[in-house]
Amino acid sequence: MNKRGISPLIATVLLVAFVITLAVLVFTWWDQVVKERAAKVGAESESQISCSLQIDFQVKDICFDAVTKFISFSVENDGDAPLHGFKVRIEGEDSSGEKVSGVSSISEDVEEGSAKKTAVAYDSSIITSIDSLEIIPVIRAKGVEAVCIEKSVIVKSVAVC
Repeated sequence: MNKRGISPLIATVLLVAFVITLAVLVFTWWDQVVKERAAKVGAESESQISCSLQIDFQVKDICFDAVTKFISFSVENDGDAPLHGFKVRIEGEDSSGEKVSGVSSISEDVEEGSAKKTAVAYDSSIITSIDSLEIIPVIRAKGVEAVCIEKSVIVKSVAVC
């Protein structure tokens, strides 16, 4: 019987080629992961910088209508960037006196240097009395939406319309 295997030289060459191929695949994959992560972090950082430096707005004429179940207010954008909406945190009490809160979104744009009257619906079956509102601006930088919590406006008393 004459058995033959591959020579040690060919086995070594195949093993080295396999390791190099595997290393190239891993490095290519890792490079892509790092680039994607860096782009995402860069966009998030730019959004936060825009929040800090370019956002300035005023909220006026805030009132709620228990019949239509809307809270309305005017927004004046005094900043250097357009606002692409708002998150509104409504805090109050339910019918049993327990503290409850809810968050609603408004996706209306307010360009820099302009004002807009807007409204947000709330569920009066859950929140029977409104204690406070927190109005948080939303911006878009490099296609990434950012909620600017540090620029939120808190309103402690909300009048009836």
